This record gives sequence, C-alpha cells and structure tokens, in this order.
Amino acid sequence: MTEKLIDIWAHALDRLLWCVPEKLRSAVIERLVQIDRIRPTYVAFKDIGEDDGGPSPHAMDEAASLMVQVLVRSITSENSEKDAAQVLFRRHHGGAGDGWLPSYLMYLPGLKVDMDACAKLVEKEGKSKLQD
Repeated sequence: MTEKLIDIWAHALDRLLWCVPEKLRSAVIERLVQIDRIRPTYVAFKDIGEDDGGPSPHAMDEAASLMVQVLVRSITSENSEKDAAQVLFRRHHGGAGDGWLPSYLMYLPGLKVDMDACAKLVEKEGKSKLQD
C-alpha cells in the first residue's frame, strides 16, 4: 500500500475518532488493533455480540450511526452541496454490497431518495482517489 493511501485512510479515520470521547480514544485504537489481529477475513456486525462476550449489536449500531452522522456532517459542511453529493453518491468499490449509498438509503422510512438524480450527479465521476 502506498504512503498516499495510508495517509488518506488515516485522515478519514481521524474524522471518525472525533466522536469517540477523548479520554477513550487511545484505548479504543489499541483495542481495534487487537481485534484486527484476531479477526477472520470478514465478519458481519450481527455475528459479533453479547453471546460471545462482545458488546451488544444494538450498541455497536448506535456508535456506528453516530460515526455516519459525523462523517456526513463533515463532508456536507466542508463542500458545496453539489460537491458533497458527488462524494457521497459516487459508486465506491472495495467495501461490501454494491458500494452505492443511495441504494442503502432508498428503503428507509422517512426518506425519499431520487435515484435518477443521484446517478446523474456522479455520471462522470472519474477515477477514485482511493485507487492506486
């Protein structure tokens, strides 16, 4: 992995760490490194839970939801509306699923997602900066 990619991911994770209480951050990072060393290649969040001594899946979802809010707020407040939408709605590769945020949001109650408008915003998205 190149230094540039390491730097990109480190700064993105730094945004996430902002929502972790400051007095817990170092311990959380240390625990994450421990988890990463023993984790199988892929484990769904729902497969980790209180039954095996882990935290409650609902509590993990709440923490993840807070992280999503922090990241979306960061992206929308640091960019124009159009640029933020282009970043959020671009098709990403390397994660799970189809990599397109609108397809995960479209079935949530209380949201109406215009899939065509989202697609048009990112038609000419170009090469991702996450690719070497």
